[in-house]
Amino acid sequence: MTSIKPSHLLKIILVIVTGLVILVYAYALGHGFVNFDDQEILINNTDVLRFRLSRIFFHSSASDYIPLTLLSFAIENALFGLNPFVFHFDNILLHLLNSLLVTLLIYRISSKNLFVTCLSGILFAIHPMHVESVAWVTERKDVLCTFFFLICCHMYLSKRLRLCFLFFIFALLSKALAVTLPAVLILFDYLNNRKLSWPTWLEKAPFFLTSVIYLPTYIYIAHETTGSGRRPTSLWLPLIDGFNSVVHYTAKLIVPTKLAAYYGREAVNIPITDYILAIAIIAILLVCAKLMKEWRRHIIFGATFYILTLSPVLRFLSFGSDFIFADRYVYIPSIGLFYSLGFILSGYFSKNHKMAIAVLVLITVVFSPMANSLERCSFEISWHKLCA
Repeated sequence: MTSIKPSHLLKIILVIVTGLVILVYAYALGHGFVNFDDQEILINNTDVLRFRLSRIFFHSSASDYIPLTLLSFAIENALFGLNPFVFHFDNILLHLLNSLLVTLLIYRISSKNLFVTCLSGILFAIHPMHVESVAWVTERKDVLCTFFFLICCHMYLSKRLRLCFLFFIFALLSKALAVTLPAVLILFDYLNNRKLSWPTWLEKAPFFLTSVIYLPTYIYIAHETTGSGRRPTSLWLPLIDGFNSVVHYTAKLIVPTKLAAYYGREAVNIPITDYILAIAIIAILLVCAKLMKEWRRHIIFGATFYILTLSPVLRFLSFGSDFIFADRYVYIPSIGLFYSLGFILSGYFSKNHKMAIAVLVLITVVFSPMANSLERCSFEISWHKLCA
């Protein structure tokens, strides 16, 4: 591996990631729309069908303010009609671009660590928990938001703050979860050992100010749209739900079995094995951050990125949704966990390239069929099977 230039190996990794995305998600091109949200947000949404720009940008749809996502639907419909192939193709294309952007981002921030780059890129491309974000048309908001989110990160690392801010706005207008991006920029400063001085904070003032203004507006829209006004029956319930969410997502990112399109309140009965696995992963992260001084900053960065970007969906706030967990919520956060675990594994395989390659091949062989066989987002499947 060392005899080949890192830049050449990076190109090989990008080709592998591209091939895996095509291999895993090509099946989705033959699927139709899903009988959940696709009707409300796309098929029966007259604002999208009639290309009503003013309403797309100034009217909430399905408790979400996602004007750029709706605009992308409106453009597709205007050009091709309600052809599911087109909508699925664009989702897959965006996921492919995201996978390449993730790979390039990890390469930049990991000091060109090829093992971490390859592991993170492959896992992001084919992880079964990402199927929902890619194969479900309505979740265009996930892949579109992440596309702008990742470009924003690249622009920040290139010190192009104006473009960074522009893509931050685009990400927010695609999905509200981009509200954590200003804090992520601070994490990049920490990773690059940049002093957090007043100029460092002031350059991010527009980002934080935008989030401060946007977040309460979004919460108000969500509350008014659902009209539930529901509050937790116990002060402890949001904390319990938040903890259970971290356990669920962490365990499923490591062992993605028994995934579902819908997790209701009954899903909080998490198996004891998931608690053990999640706590073990957290313990490993803490211990390795303490012992692996060379990679400490990278491990802390990845773990913090994971929790930070996951925080908006940890159920501390509730707007009437019956969802306790959702696979799509880890589309962006998973990048951080993959990054941290990549460095931990890299510490053990740095001198054993054959073992490193074997691990990467094993992960690909195991996860690719799991993602390819998941049909949680097929219109033909009944809700009984989806929720099983």
